[in-house]
Amino acid sequence: MTYPGVQKDYAIHADRELRVIVESGKVTGALADVISFKMA
Repeated sequence: MTYPGVQKDYAIHADRELRVIVESGKVTGALADVISFKMA
């Protein structure tokens, strides 16, 4: 899966936590909510 504006993602703590780094100029707060919901 790819999402516009997402630069990197990391699975941490035995797959219980996911950290996503985005380009702030391309991803709004509302889009970040949508992306996080879809990734979960």
